[in-house]
Amino acid sequence: MKNNLKFAVALLLAGSCVPAWVPSFAQQVSLGEAARRAQEQKKEAPRAKRVYGNEDLATAGSVSVVGSLPASGSTTATGSTSGVAGTGTGAVVKPGDKAKDSAANEAAWRKKFSELRDKIALKAKEIDVTQRELNLKQQQYYSDPNVALREQYSRSDINDSKTKIDDMRRELADMQAQLSDLDDQLRRAGLPSSWSRE
Repeated sequence: MKNNLKFAVALLLAGSCVPAWVPSFAQQVSLGEAARRAQEQKKEAPRAKRVYGNEDLATAGSVSVVGSLPASGSTTATGSTSGVAGTGTGAVVKPGDKAKDSAANEAAWRKKFSELRDKIALKAKEIDVTQRELNLKQQQYYSDPNVALREQYSRSDINDSKTKIDDMRRELADMQAQLSDLDDQLRRAGLPSSWSRE
């Protein structure tokens, strides 16, 4: 009896589980049928107009440039306007020439920035030395009473040092403005900003 009861319970449990997974198995779509549906959807989808790759660009010839023509109106041997801005001669630029020009251009820009930074550093040191001299003059004791009396009232050497420092600070500000302008020129030329750094 116990065996019959265990068997009946096991059969009842197995029977209740079977209907749950049988319908889901019946609803699954075969792999072939899913592939056919995907292929039909692909046919119905709109196609791309044209896909350009590296192979297409190499055989295309020239590239059209949007915008105004160069002021010189230079033309190449084929009669079309030159696509290279700044050449002015219409000559074809070879890749090796461009690399040489780029290296020379980079060296020139770096030299400009380096020279201007050196001038700024030198001017800052001059200001520092002159400021120290001014501080010494303000604390200076004159052993000659006539000079001490004259400097006590006129303070000409201190005033001269102050005007000299002010002039040097203006020059330093002008040099820093030149550095900023040079950086803007580099940016407007479309060149890498790393050329302005040391």
